[in-house]
Formats: sequence, structure tokens, C-alpha cells
Amino acid sequence: MNPTDVDAQFVAEAWAAWRILGGGASLFGMLVGSFLNVCISRMPEDRSVAYPPSHCPSCGSSIRPYDNIPVFSWLVLLRGKCRDCRQ
Repeated sequence: MNPTDVDAQFVAEAWAAWRILGGGASLFGMLVGSFLNVCISRMPEDRSVAYPPSHCPSCGSSIRPYDNIPVFSWLVLLRGKCRDCRQ
């Protein structure tokens, strides 16, 4: 094997590992950020973080689990609006 082939293979493997780690870190950051947003909005009003589940402030309907995916549901699915009342 040529030394340049080994170097190229090492760089490719290192790049793949960094992409996986970066994706995992990004996902973890979005999940933690979403939970902290709930804490920040509910704790000053002395409300529970766990109950009641996430709901629309306008119509009160519960947020479905697939609509509660951080960033993805806001950008792709709902554009920041409630699925039921569209506000």
C-alpha cells in the first residue's frame, strides 16, 4: 500500500467519525434546548415541567408527539403554527 492511500483512507474515516459525532451532538443539543425552553416558560409561573403535556396556548389542543420534534417540526411540518387552529 502506498503511504498516500493510507493517509487518504485515514482522512476519510476520520471525517466520517466527525460527521457522526457532530450529528449526534447537534441532535442532543436540540433536545436539551427544547426541554430548557419548556422549563424557562413554565417555571416562572410555578407550573409543572412534566404535566400537563405540551399544548397550544391559543386553543389548548395537545401537541402530538410527531409535531414536537425540535427544529424539524417547526421548519418543515408546521412553520410554528398549531396543527388544529393554525395560530
